[in-house]
Amino acid sequence: YSVVGPPRNQVSLRGNVWRPGTYELDSGLTLSALLARAGGPKPDTYLERAHILRLEPDSTRRLIPVSLVPGSPDPLLMELDEVTVYSRTSFRPQRQIAVFGSVQRPGLHTFRDSMTLLDAVILAGGLRDEAYLLEAEISRLPHERTDGRLAEVIRVPLDSTFVLDPTGYVARQAGSRAGNPVLQPYDNVFIRRLPGWELQRNVVVSGEVRFPGRYTLTRRDERITDLLERAGGLTEAAYVRGAQFNRAEARAGRVGIDLERVLRDRNHRDNLILLAGDSLHVPQYQPVVVVEGAVNSPVGVSYAPGRGAGYYVDRAGGYARRADARRTYIVQPNGRVDRRGADVEPGARVVVPFRPDTDVGPNWVQLLTITSGLVTSLLSIIVISRQL
Repeated sequence: YSVVGPPRNQVSLRGNVWRPGTYELDSGLTLSALLARAGGPKPDTYLERAHILRLEPDSTRRLIPVSLVPGSPDPLLMELDEVTVYSRTSFRPQRQIAVFGSVQRPGLHTFRDSMTLLDAVILAGGLRDEAYLLEAEISRLPHERTDGRLAEVIRVPLDSTFVLDPTGYVARQAGSRAGNPVLQPYDNVFIRRLPGWELQRNVVVSGEVRFPGRYTLTRRDERITDLLERAGGLTEAAYVRGAQFNRAEARAGRVGIDLERVLRDRNHRDNLILLAGDSLHVPQYQPVVVVEGAVNSPVGVSYAPGRGAGYYVDRAGGYARRADARRTYIVQPNGRVDRRGADVEPGARVVVPFRPDTDVGPNWVQLLTITSGLVTSLLSIIVISRQL
C-alpha cells in the first residue's frame, strides 16, 4: 500500500478568534462561514484587515488582504488556505513604567490604563523602612522637547496610605496631605530615602583589651582610640606594635597602622575614622620572627634585637637556589611592609621571593639537544659536499 500523502481539503485559522485551529474545507466555504465555525472574532479584533495565505499551483504562496468589516466582500476559501486574524492589542507597544528607590522590588513594570502612583508602589512590593514619605518624584516624557528638554519632573506628597505594611516604621514620618496621580506610559517613579537613615555600623575589637567584642559605632567620626576606650583600654600583656587593623570596605584588607603613635597622639594620621566591618586585633607579645619563601627551611626564629633580615634567613638554612635575595622584604606585625634593610620587629615575617624560571640559569639539557642537532646537520652537509 502507498504511504498516505499530505493532508487535503482543509484550511487553517489562527489569531484573534475564539477557537483557532484547522477546519475541513466544504464546498463553497467562505471566510465569514469559517469565522462563524471558530466562534467569531474577539472583541478587540482589527477588522479592517486580515490575511489569507494561499498556495498557488506552482507551490508559491500569495498573500491576500481581506476586510472583516460587516458588508465587505466575503471571499471563497481554497484548499490549504491559512487565514490570520489580528488583534488591535498586538499592535500596541509594550509600554512600561519604572519604580526605583526605597521600594522592595525596584525595576520595570508593564503600564496599564488608569494606573496610579499607589498602584506602582504596590507592584514594586511596597515601601522600605527608610522610605521618605513627605515627597516622591515622577519623571515624565515632556510634551515639548524644545531647548533639549528630556523630562518633566512632578513632585507628589505622600501619606500613610502608601504604607502597605501596618507593622512598618515609615508611617511615623508621613505627611498629612497625599497625592495619587494617574501615571502615564514611561513614567519613572522615584521613592526617596529618608535623609541620614542607615543601619548600624558594627566593628570588632579583639585580643588584649579589657572587653573584646563587637561594638556599634555611635558617631560617623568615631576613631580607633574611641573604640579602645569603649573596650576598656589595653591589658598589660598587649603588644601595641603588633596591632593588626583590617578594613572590609572595598576589600581593602590589612591596613598598616602605628598604634603606638596613635596612643601618644590622637591626631596622628593612623587614628582612622572607623567604617562598618572594621576590625582591630591587639596580640600578646610574640618574640618570634617567621621566615618564609625561597629559603631552605622555612621556620620561626627567636627574635634577636638589632638583627636584620639576613640573620633570620641564615637561621632558616639560607637562601634557596631560586631565591631572589635582593627583593627580600619584611612584613612587620602591624601589617607595614619594609625593605630588607629595615629593622625586624618581634612577630614580623621575613619573606624571600622566588625568581622566575627564566632567571634560574641556562637549561643545559635543552642546550645539549640543540647543539647535538646542529652538529649532526653540519656533518651531513660535509659528507654531501665531499660526494659531490
